Amino acid sequence: MFEALAYHRAAITAGELWRFATATLAHLSSGHLALNLLGLMIVVLLLRRRATPGAMALAFAVAALTTTLGIHFATQLDWYAGASAATLGLLAWGATRLRWPLALPAIGALLLGALLELDRTHTLLGEPLAAVAHLWGIAGGLGWALGNRLLSGKPRAHRPDGVVRY
Repeated sequence: MFEALAYHRAAITAGELWRFATATLAHLSSGHLALNLLGLMIVVLLLRRRATPGAMALAFAVAALTTTLGIHFATQLDWYAGASAATLGLLAWGATRLRWPLALPAIGALLLGALLELDRTHTLLGEPLAAVAHLWGIAGGLGWALGNRLLSGKPRAHRPDGVVRY
C-alpha cells in the first residue's frame, strides 16, 4: 500500500500522477501514521472554533497538494510520504485566522521551526525526514489563506462563536 500511494519522482515521471494527491496518505510505519494522526487531531481541536470542518479539510488538501508539487518541481527529493507537511499547512492556514497581532508570531514560530529542522535527516522515530516538505506544506496553507483573502475582496468577519468567514 505504501508503494502505490507514496510520492516517487520516477513513478510520477512515468505517468502515475495520482501520487501527487496520495503521498499524504502513505506512511513509513504505524508509528509514523500514529504521530501524524495525533498531530492532525491536535491541530483540528485547536482550530475547531475558528473554522468549519469543510474549510479545514480543504486547507489540508491544498497544503498536501502544494507539498508534493513543491517537492516535484522545486527540489531534488525522490520520495515523500506522510501528513506532517499538510498538517503544518493546516496549522499555518489556521494561524491566519487569529486576530491581529497574534497571527504574525504564530506564523513566524511555524516557519522558524520548519527552518531549524532543515538540517535534520531523521524523525524522532529514526525514520528518514524530508524536512523541506514541511516548508512546502506551510507555504500551501499560507498561500491558500492569502488567495482566499484576495479573492474575497473584503475583510474577514469574526462571528461571535470565533469562526472566521470570508
